[in-house]
Amino acid sequence: MPNEELVKELDKLYFTDPERYLQRLQNIKNGGYKVLRNAAGKHKVEVNLNTMFGGIFGDIFSGGD
Repeated sequence: MPNEELVKELDKLYFTDPERYLQRLQNIKNGGYKVLRNAAGKHKVEVNLNTMFGGIFGDIFSGGD
C-alpha cells in the first residue's frame, strides 16, 4: 500500500475512530514503517529499514552478527 494511502487512512482514523486508529497504527509499525504525527494530527509514513524484514538490514549495515 503506497505511503499516501496510509497517511490518508491514519489522518482520518485519528479524528474519527481512536480505537481503530491505535490498532491500525500498530499494524503499520509492525509492517516495518516509521509513523510520525504532528500536533495538528497529520501523519508522515516512512519505510524503516532497521526493522523491516526482521531487522536484517540493520544487521547488515551495522556489521551485526
